[in-house]
Amino acid sequence: MKATSEELAIFVSVVESGSFSRAAEQLGQANSAVSRAVKRLEMKLGVSLLNRTTRQLSLTEEGERYFRRVQSILQEMAAAESEIMETRNTPRGLLRIDAATPVVLHFLMPLIKPFRERYPEVTLSLVSSETIINLIERKVDVAIRAGTLTDSSLRARPLFNSYRKIIASPDYISRYGKPETIDDLKQHICLGFTEPASLNTWPIARSDGQLHEVKYGLSSNSGETLKQLCLSGNGIACLSDYMIDKEIARGELVELMADKVLPVGNAIQCRLLQRPCGKYAHPGFYRFP
Repeated sequence: MKATSEELAIFVSVVESGSFSRAAEQLGQANSAVSRAVKRLEMKLGVSLLNRTTRQLSLTEEGERYFRRVQSILQEMAAAESEIMETRNTPRGLLRIDAATPVVLHFLMPLIKPFRERYPEVTLSLVSSETIINLIERKVDVAIRAGTLTDSSLRARPLFNSYRKIIASPDYISRYGKPETIDDLKQHICLGFTEPASLNTWPIARSDGQLHEVKYGLSSNSGETLKQLCLSGNGIACLSDYMIDKEIARGELVELMADKVLPVGNAIQCRLLQRPCGKYAHPGFYRFP
């Protein structure tokens, strides 16, 4: 029969404490239970490990060799358990995040440095994409997207609400003037999205109550590109507030038709699988309140 880890731990405790009674006290067991455990160990090994006298305990020659090996093994086991617990409690490994370019630039970028300082063992991989992706196929742990979650295999956590604003540069306004109505807007150069087409429906209502769909003269699939085109005086754009509020505050862009724009919010969510894709990603990143 093989010795159990409990028997080994009791034996080492008896030797280190110098008596059965002190070992029993440390282990929270009865003296008789400790004595029986050491006896069982000796019977399994077929040797005496301890010299027992009324005054003291001492190790036999076999007991001395055995004690050194067992003590080392138990110390290694304790170190291994401690290492595992530390790994569980300390986020580490690769965390893959996929988000649209504007979200990466304006929402994530200010958070990267403090995140890295707080979690130095985490390796971040940031991917910018403008379309809906399959998290499993792309091996992505977290995707940040706008809109309502429909995939039941994912979990979602709301981050913030975004509202779109109609904007133009002071240079464009000085050359073409400010539109005040939808009819005025039709006479201006509007900047649109090649995809998704839904972003070309601006949050202003026509006389029939429907939202206005702009006819654009210049388009891109990138909101950041449209922002730069707008800053350069190429036309009027409708972009998310988190992308342009700083430029509006600095006077580099001017908000147009603010009294006409409807407060149509767009929920930005953090989406992730029920179980993470990342090979080393820490489970703490996937806990939701």
